[in-house]
Amino acid sequence: QEELAAHLKSGALSQLHVAFSRETAQKVYVQDKIWEQRDAVWKLLQHPKCTVYVCGDARAMAPDVKKAFQRVAEDCGGRSSSSAANMVAAMVESNRYLEDVWAS
Repeated sequence: QEELAAHLKSGALSQLHVAFSRETAQKVYVQDKIWEQRDAVWKLLQHPKCTVYVCGDARAMAPDVKKAFQRVAEDCGGRSSSSAANMVAAMVESNRYLEDVWAS
């Protein structure tokens, strides 16, 4: 957390939105933050150099995060469910959606 805050302070990050699902009574998940910031996320996804890095649990978190990006493409981009899924699949294929996940 301190390292991320330092990157924000240095200007390496322009924004930082954190989700803690285990440290507070009110569980907040990454997919919740993606949805809260959906307009900004959609704008970023439109940039040809946008790359998404997902790290964490392969069983539940990673699929739910991928679905959140698809939902953003549907809601903000007006895409059908299959078109949104294809968009994320194309990002995976072009190494713009990268996962470092593990089974828990």
